[in-house]
Amino acid sequence: MDLEKDLIDAFENAVHRDSPNPERVGCPGHEVLAQLSSLPSNIELSQVLAHVRTCAPCFDELKDLRKSRG
Repeated sequence: MDLEKDLIDAFENAVHRDSPNPERVGCPGHEVLAQLSSLPSNIELSQVLAHVRTCAPCFDELKDLRKSRG
């Protein structure tokens, strides 16, 4: 049992259930999400991370960007 993976999966399910945002209202855009994927601890990007926690499409895009980085 991988507790970290289970926690991430539960969060992903919650974001999709509670914050689908199909119109992508207020989304920061691909370039900003790409920056966040490569610099996740950058304090200047904390507002972007706050958005990602409440936006399923941005969550998915960030997840894909991080996966593609290896």
